[in-house]
Amino acid sequence: MDLKLKIKKILYQLSIIFFTLSFLTIIGTSNSESVILKTHNENIPKQLFDITFNIYKNQIGDIEQLSGYGTFENFGYETTQLQYTLILYDSNVQKVLSVDKIITVQSQESLSFEFEEFKDLELEPGKYSIVLSTIYNTDVKDIFIQDFYISNFYKDSIQFILFVVFTILIFFTMFFIVFEVKKGKTKKENKLIIKEYLIKNKKKKLKPNKK
Repeated sequence: MDLKLKIKKILYQLSIIFFTLSFLTIIGTSNSESVILKTHNENIPKQLFDITFNIYKNQIGDIEQLSGYGTFENFGYETTQLQYTLILYDSNVQKVLSVDKIITVQSQESLSFEFEEFKDLELEPGKYSIVLSTIYNTDVKDIFIQDFYISNFYKDSIQFILFVVFTILIFFTMFFIVFEVKKGKTKKENKLIIKEYLIKNKKKKLKPNKK
């Protein structure tokens, strides 16, 4: 066989071997990546939350002034339905009222709490606690507590401040009205004086001079 032909045949066989090995390497790498991705997904919980809960004021005049906010951030890879309960306790840690609710969280949700269910309660001044209790993924529970105080002094102080503000506004309104009325009278009186002065001067000019 010609030497040149032998060389071509050897190169052809080597190229086939090279492409075969490359193909097998690519398949092996893809399978490894699939295994790695699968392992990562298995390590991430389906349902994982970061929850915050706060009230705006911890010193209020009555329960109607109580308000707050909460955030529910889902770090899992599955949309999750979360159950939560708002519980009101008195200073003796006796439950006054509780309300159950449900929220569905895909990635992040923010809630504004106005505590409408507690507005009709007639509560005595003192210390109280509002508790947010959450449960998801069947048995994962979290509890968040915020203390606040109902104070008659705080309520009376607000009412006194409002009374002072309204009194000052009324005083300045009356002062402005009186000032404008006096200003109008002064202008009218000045006009009458000028008018009388002009009439007198006119009569003097018309009066004949005695020789």
